[in-house]
Amino acid sequence: MLFVKIAAFFAIFFILLLLLYKYQKFGIHVSIPKFALTIALALCFIFSALALSLGLAAITGSFFAGLLLSAAPQRRRISEFIREIGDIFFIPLFFVWVGASFDFSALEGVGMLILLFIPFALAGKIIGCSLGAKITGFSNRDAISVGVGMMPRMEVALIVVTTEISMGIWDKPLAHQVLAATILLVIISSFLTPFVLKMVYKAS
Repeated sequence: MLFVKIAAFFAIFFILLLLLYKYQKFGIHVSIPKFALTIALALCFIFSALALSLGLAAITGSFFAGLLLSAAPQRRRISEFIREIGDIFFIPLFFVWVGASFDFSALEGVGMLILLFIPFALAGKIIGCSLGAKITGFSNRDAISVGVGMMPRMEVALIVVTTEISMGIWDKPLAHQVLAATILLVIISSFLTPFVLKMVYKAS
């Protein structure tokens, strides 16, 4: 039954994508002010709710909504509107919520988790992105630079962790420890990246 629901989710996505491409092909343009933004937000929330009802992360649904909107003629205008709303309202609200839900007592037992989690997270990012850049034709130095430059883990890491916490995947003590380790990962990777990049370019 779950498989059928997920299949229906993707079927709806591809049908809407096909309709949007036909809409673009025939050159139909809607001139109602802010109508494109209203449709974009509605699609985002509808797909997020659908994904959540199927046991997927809400961010997965909103990502597919973004893929749909990339086929719309008004995609640049939509992107500008969404960026403004995100910068002014949604992004600050999300970080305030993450900060308010943080439990400082979780820092007491997070030592071993940090020793394992942060080095592997940073190394995985460098190795994965460097290999991808190398395969696409980058030189060794540029490939490593891409990997190092991709080290900072910001919104997506916090979104994934907070989503899993809200879905009850981890017990409460472990959930707060993982959140604490993720926040430390964000801070350490953000401060470390410029220095490592400088070392990469100096070594070459």
